[in-house]
Amino acid sequence: MNLKKTILQIIRGTGAKEEQATLNVWKDEAEESLKALKEMQYIDELSPMLHNYQDVNTQKAWTKIHGQEQITSRRGNTDFRKIAAIFLVFIGAVSLFYLAKTTNSTSENLVYDGNKTQSVQLADGSDITIEKNSILTSKGYRDVTLDGNAYFDIAKNPEKTFSVTIHGGKVIVLGTEFRINTSKERTSISVTEGKVKVIFSSKEFALTAGQFLVLSSNEQAFITEHDITPSHWKSNILVFENKSLKHVMENIAAYYDYRLEWPSTNEPDACKINTRFDDETLEQVMSELEILAGISFEISGKTIVIKSFKC
Repeated sequence: MNLKKTILQIIRGTGAKEEQATLNVWKDEAEESLKALKEMQYIDELSPMLHNYQDVNTQKAWTKIHGQEQITSRRGNTDFRKIAAIFLVFIGAVSLFYLAKTTNSTSENLVYDGNKTQSVQLADGSDITIEKNSILTSKGYRDVTLDGNAYFDIAKNPEKTFSVTIHGGKVIVLGTEFRINTSKERTSISVTEGKVKVIFSSKEFALTAGQFLVLSSNEQAFITEHDITPSHWKSNILVFENKSLKHVMENIAAYYDYRLEWPSTNEPDACKINTRFDDETLEQVMSELEILAGISFEISGKTIVIKSFKC
């Protein structure tokens, strides 16, 4: 039924008996829906645009309409109180439709689920860059769930923490910048500014800027250092000036979300690296380092194993 068209036809006096009957059916259904919605538990969490929908008394409005004389084709005799009452019922119905659709969904609201990298801004001013094939949902104010890879720039709010539910745990912050890549098998967290608290499998970890944490159900936590800045994540550019090979590899592992295994040797790292990687794959980066530092390496799963180096 085209509800708006039907109401306008009745107001103008051009509506047929069938349309009047259809409107009566719609009215009854709207009343039943309103009664059911009032019993639901999460109405207060729904859109503030609609939170006054309870003020629409559909029965009273309908009585005003039904108790009046039939609308005739004489426009000059149209009672504007009838028009107002009809539109009150119409607004109530739109609210009912929206609320029913929202309340019947899960308690989480989808923020993004797509096949390309996307930046979104939350209501608190936080900016989140979500990688393709990742899913971000909102559980409430400053409370989200992530499945996949995302970079967070969280607006500071000393009175309200920001939490990210991940596979196997949760990340809690007040305001900082960090990246999370989480799946059922493995979660990694890299902090670029501020501090975060990580709760994972009943254990707590405190991370500060420059730390990279790897978590999984079948291995111990793995923490290493890096000096990746927020601009590195956002521009996809890594620059190293006179840095040791181990330092370079620790940053590359954190940037590409890999664990690093370094040779167990006391031999000092005498290699000094000066290079720049601009939006390159891990394979391309490792091929260049193979030439620059003569490293021998192996990539096994999500681990870079450095076997030897010559400089």
